[in-house]
Amino acid sequence: EYVWVFVDNYHLATCDDLTLMEGFWCGLEEDIRFIMPRADPCWSLKSYINFALWIAGSAFTVDEAKSSLGSSHVSVTSPESSHIMAPSPKPSQLPPC
Repeated sequence: EYVWVFVDNYHLATCDDLTLMEGFWCGLEEDIRFIMPRADPCWSLKSYINFALWIAGSAFTVDEAKSSLGSSHVSVTSPESSHIMAPSPKPSQLPPC
């Protein structure tokens, strides 16, 4: 639920993605926060949130979405399958550095 609230509201912030990642990290459950790295410029906000979802075993992901004004933001997408299973890690979910 935290991810959905964050994704629904983060676009209201006027800070950069690194600061948003720090804020996102602070709101995670302690056991996920223990595993999740702190914000790093080598992550995109999308990949950072997707990595947290993967750690939590969620089948959901976030992706870029275009708003009616033409700007992009992250939105939650439902799993492709109706089976709820931990997704296999994808290289795009791991930090590039």
